[in-house]
Amino acid sequence: MDEPEGMITVRGEAVVPAEPDELRLRLIVSAVRPQQADALQDVTTRSHELDALLDELDVPKPKRTTSGLSIHEKREWVEESTAQGKHRERSVHRGYEVHNSILVRLDDPAIAGRLLEGAVDRAQAHVEGPSWDVDEANPARIEACREAARDGKRKAEAYAGALGLRLGVVSSVSESQEVPWRGGMLSGGARAAATEEIGIEPGQLDVFATVTIMFAIDR
Repeated sequence: MDEPEGMITVRGEAVVPAEPDELRLRLIVSAVRPQQADALQDVTTRSHELDALLDELDVPKPKRTTSGLSIHEKREWVEESTAQGKHRERSVHRGYEVHNSILVRLDDPAIAGRLLEGAVDRAQAHVEGPSWDVDEANPARIEACREAARDGKRKAEAYAGALGLRLGVVSSVSESQEVPWRGGMLSGGARAAATEEIGIEPGQLDVFATVTIMFAIDR
């Protein structure tokens, strides 16, 4: 659609650093056993170990979310030779797999190392994360909006000045804002071998803001 006559439209952008407000780790416990009941019992027992660990670390119940629970047959494709010397693949039953996934959200990253090592050592859990999040109420979000608006105004003034025009009132403003995921991927399984606690540093996330501003041209 054509823009209205006598307008300057610009895109203002800004990036503001922010300290994350929340850390997320996904704890996964799984087992493969010949019988479904045995696999379920194994995972249940180790999941209770995770609950006990989270209690010890004072992680509130609302910060723990069961994000995946499944029970299914475990099969595997294997290659075998026929009497005629040909090769073919056959699906072989390997038992039953039970999978339990718990998403844990932490306000304090200082306990993340103990949580990771305890989960691996006590529950033989697989750990995915960390990922980080900036809260909607974080002041960096508003500051990014302000900076994007200032950037848009500077651009509009530059265009108007270069063309010998005078910038008028703002006709319209539209924006989009997002925080991209940033954070390392750290995983563990089997049994912890480290003798020292793993350090997990939050660093900073970049909060992005983008705004489109339409200015009228004074005549």
